[in-house]
Amino acid sequence: RLVSALVSESRVEQYQDNQGFTRTRRILPPIDALRERLDAEAEAILASEESRIDFLATTATVAPFLGLLGTVLGITQSFWEIGKQSSTNIAVVAPGLAEALLTTIVGLIVAIPAAIGYNWLRGYLRDMATELHHFSRHILAKISAQKS
Repeated sequence: RLVSALVSESRVEQYQDNQGFTRTRRILPPIDALRERLDAEAEAILASEESRIDFLATTATVAPFLGLLGTVLGITQSFWEIGKQSSTNIAVVAPGLAEALLTTIVGLIVAIPAAIGYNWLRGYLRDMATELHHFSRHILAKISAQKS
């Protein structure tokens, strides 16, 4: 996309060379305009990629809360059963506690990989941003050298 941005900023011109042949050349705008265009394109690329991983951050944040909600509901269910049956027998309490623990486990099973994946992808995007910056500066340096 960066190269496409450069091409879209340029214009094509035809001219006659000293041997009478028609030649075509690409006329680029000033380096500052190219730099701004490349920076804007790099930002657009990164914003697009970042928006694709936002769901991982949301999942990593929300999943433990859903697990906690399930835990609270499971324990509440156990207390309701104790109150209904006037018994603290393990058979009365166990189903609610098992549900409570299961929802906690599921919340963590979802949240931990999501957090790891999100952080890994964020690092990858930081590296991509650096590479895009270096690539665009390399291209601009080559263009500047050819213009001189």
